[in-house]
Amino acid sequence: MKEHKAFISVLVVYLFLFLPFLGSAHLFDWDEINFAEAAREMLVTGDWWNVKIGYEPFWEKPPFFIWMQAISMQLFGINSFAARLPNVLVGFITLIVLYSAVYKRYSKRAALYAVLLYLGSFTPHFYFKSGIIDPTFNLFIFLSVLQILAYIETKRSKHFFLTGLWLGAAIITKGPAALLIVGLVGLVYQVYYRHNFYTIKSLLVLLLGLVVFPLIYF
Repeated sequence: MKEHKAFISVLVVYLFLFLPFLGSAHLFDWDEINFAEAAREMLVTGDWWNVKIGYEPFWEKPPFFIWMQAISMQLFGINSFAARLPNVLVGFITLIVLYSAVYKRYSKRAALYAVLLYLGSFTPHFYFKSGIIDPTFNLFIFLSVLQILAYIETKRSKHFFLTGLWLGAAIITKGPAALLIVGLVGLVYQVYYRHNFYTIKSLLVLLLGLVVFPLIYF
C-alpha cells in the first residue's frame, strides 16, 4: 500500500474531480438520453431482459450498461447523476487496471505516468463523466487484450478463456464489434512479431469463455 501511495493519491483526486456536480448538467447527448430512458423504463416495467425506449423494443444496443444505469437509479433515484455514475466507477477501475498492467511489465514510475497521461487526455476525461456506453465497452476490450498478452507471456490456456469471457462481456455491452477489435489486435501482433499463438485448442478455449455472458443473457 505504501509503495503505491502516489497512485492512491491520483485515485482520490480522481474521485474529487469526477463525483461532485456529476448531475448538475442535464443529459445532453442523444445516446445519454436514450440509454438513461431505457434504464428508467426497466425500473418502471420490471422487464430487465428487453431494452425498450418509449416502451417499444430498442434493438440497437445490448443491455449490460443499461443494467448498470438501472441499478444506479434504484440506489440514487432517476436523475443525471445516477445515469452517469456507472462510468465514474468504470473510470476508477480502468485506472487501476492500467496502472497494474504497466507496473507489472515496466515500473512504478512508468505506471504512474501512464495513468496521468491517460487521465489527462480529453476523451477519457470527458467519457468518464458521461452516460454513454463506450467507457464500459473499452474497459472490457482492454481486459480482453491484456489476457491475450498474459497468454503470450505464460502459455497458460486459462488466459484464452478469460480473453473470451471479457469479449463476451463486451458483446453484451455494445455488440459484436468487440470481436473485430480484439481480433485485429491479435492479428497485427502476429504479423508484426511473426508469432502465431492461435491454435485449434486455444480458439476453442476462447470460444468457451466467449459464450458465457451472451448465453446467460440470450
